Amino acid sequence: MPLTDIHIHHSQPETGVVFIRNLFPGEPFPEGETERFFSVGLHPWFLKSAEENAGLMKLVAEKAALPQVVAVGECGLDKLTKAAWEVQTDVFVQHVLLSERLQKPLIVHCVRAHNEIFHFRRQLKPTQPWVIHGYTGNENLTRQLLGAGFLFSFGYILLNEKARAAASLQLLPPGKFFLETDDFEVTIGEVFQKAAQLRQVAAAQLQEQLLQNFQKIFLKK
Repeated sequence: MPLTDIHIHHSQPETGVVFIRNLFPGEPFPEGETERFFSVGLHPWFLKSAEENAGLMKLVAEKAALPQVVAVGECGLDKLTKAAWEVQTDVFVQHVLLSERLQKPLIVHCVRAHNEIFHFRRQLKPTQPWVIHGYTGNENLTRQLLGAGFLFSFGYILLNEKARAAASLQLLPPGKFFLETDDFEVTIGEVFQKAAQLRQVAAAQLQEQLLQNFQKIFLKK
């Protein structure tokens, strides 16, 4: 049974892993990966002028419509980046509308903007799942977001014994989370082993559960 990694940027993903590789607008599909899964979005770190963003979003929309692209994003809000807040929110809403039009989940990048993301979800009332990737929030925030219908993806942060995210992972229902490597020098096997330890379940059981989550949310099975 394969491991699942829902968000990677690595040029050399691990063998025997079902993964979603994140692509940026205009970035080509890697050769030899026509049967792999992808997500496509405009990251808030790379926002430009309104005219340039419009062109980039056109590329996102074109590629996101392809069958091997199973999610829109990563996209989102980041209070540490230099992009103007109005620009960030405008582009984020465009991604939400694209996700709804294509009926594909949204991969959300969120840095110090969980309240705003929460309110956008309540305001826009999306039908598609929103997955906060690289999640690091504490238990109180996790309960609030869970109640609003969010899903969560955890990565390298779980390897930090003092991380608040460890307690958040432990409280989530089995069908509400994923694991990932993002662009960090960590294997998905390491993340899986730590997650299984934290949740006090067998690694094989966790593998099966997260494969089911992957198929349900991203492959609509």
